[in-house]
Amino acid sequence: MKLRLGALCLFENPTAEDGRALIRQFVLVREADRMGFDEIWLAECADDPAHPSTAVEALLGHLAGVTSKARIGAVVQPSRHEAEALAQSLATASLLSRGRLALAADARGTRREALASLAALQSRLSGQGGPLIPAAPGGSVPAWALVDGIEAARQAAALGLGLWLPAELDEEAVHALIAAFREAGGLADAGVLLARFACPGATREAALALAQPFAQWRAGADGAPAMLARSLIGSHAEVAQALRHLGERFGLLGVIVVPMSAGFDDAKHILADLVDEVRPLLDD
Repeated sequence: MKLRLGALCLFENPTAEDGRALIRQFVLVREADRMGFDEIWLAECADDPAHPSTAVEALLGHLAGVTSKARIGAVVQPSRHEAEALAQSLATASLLSRGRLALAADARGTRREALASLAALQSRLSGQGGPLIPAAPGGSVPAWALVDGIEAARQAAALGLGLWLPAELDEEAVHALIAAFREAGGLADAGVLLARFACPGATREAALALAQPFAQWRAGADGAPAMLARSLIGSHAEVAQALRHLGERFGLLGVIVVPMSAGFDDAKHILADLVDEVRPLLDD
């Protein structure tokens, strides 16, 4: 199976300008769709000034309007929403996107109740429980569980959800979670998505020079080395090799990347390199 390549929008806001962060991200989203990314995801972040994406339903509606080809998705925290209102908002987004919608529930840490809520939401969007106005097109909306613990991975398998693994996990943790998911009966067709920070460049040195300040800003001086070690950084050929390794070792459906720059031009260049330079090497 061809490895899907996606982009994850975190709405990073290093200058504390909410409007600028939102507009800049959606310009990048439009470019990612034009470039040919297979998936574009938004992540709900509750009341965090560094990531002004609390109103994920409104953001998802806008995402549907500025894209036309990529599958679009939202990582949500279901407990923050009234269930029926969320179902109606998501059904509307599915209609506006012509059936391109996908969902994930953030079940990291102590949020394991999010998985049952997501399964119920997926059923509601498929029409169970009475007519939903508006109704989502095309039957069931594909859904994943964003998890970082073994029991949550097993619960995701039991509920028939796919598995989404965050960028903060190293390969051994990824291996353990995927093994637990599959041992618990996780469906092969649900698939596993893995998030990774990424920064390809003409050379490894150029890529590291761009990625290091971002890692220090996001993870701090103490956490930056571990973040850099987990990320997809290097020449175009090195990043393609790393993606191929991840896909083959873990049987991934796709890798969802976050550009390692808070600057618009650099982030756009990273996304373009992933499609124009890295993906052709991956497909060889």
